Amino acid sequence: MAELKTKQTDASVKDFLNKVPDKQKRDDCFAIAKMMEEATGAKPKMWGASIVGFGSYRYKYASGREGDWMMTGFAPRKNDLTVIVLANNYAAGMTSDIASAGYAIVRGLTPAALSVSQPSTGDGATARLIAGRYALPPGAFGLPPGTTVELRVSGSDLVAYIGSTPVDVLVPQGPRRFLARALWSMIEIRGPDPAPDSIEVRALFRDFTFTAPRVNSDERPK
Repeated sequence: MAELKTKQTDASVKDFLNKVPDKQKRDDCFAIAKMMEEATGAKPKMWGASIVGFGSYRYKYASGREGDWMMTGFAPRKNDLTVIVLANNYAAGMTSDIASAGYAIVRGLTPAALSVSQPSTGDGATARLIAGRYALPPGAFGLPPGTTVELRVSGSDLVAYIGSTPVDVLVPQGPRRFLARALWSMIEIRGPDPAPDSIEVRALFRDFTFTAPRVNSDERPK
């Protein structure tokens, strides 16, 4: 099975962009880099020899092939400037979904859930430890103050509920990390405790990260 050749490197992004020969394109690159850093909260990194990327995620195809790829990025070309938006759509390759969702976001609408052709296999034991109710801070996802999200186990999957309504099936993205497609967010478990007191939620479409504490820490799975 062929290995993806484009990987994150330690090369200098500044040195790379300073070598862009056209001044206008060079200025545009630095402006885009600044905007992407502010939007993602991630520092720019070189991917391969010619792509500037921000953040990363873990993907896995139905064939079993998996790897790491940038969340977003750009690449100055000879005749144009290529912008990568929500790169690879989490291995689904559905660029039309990305374009439609981006259009919805800029108009203040709710984008459709990101599609995933073959979710990774979940770990039922880990899911049970993370399961529970978590308090969302005021303003999170436009929901009213006092809203909680409950993570329930269904087989080896984690399903997010708001009230009695299921809103998402979380897609594993590596150890203690899940993609919430309908919420366009990454949920991560911080700290050494396998049954956490809180979860960290990072919205992928804007610079917004918050911690959601477990509503009743006494109810943590043992």
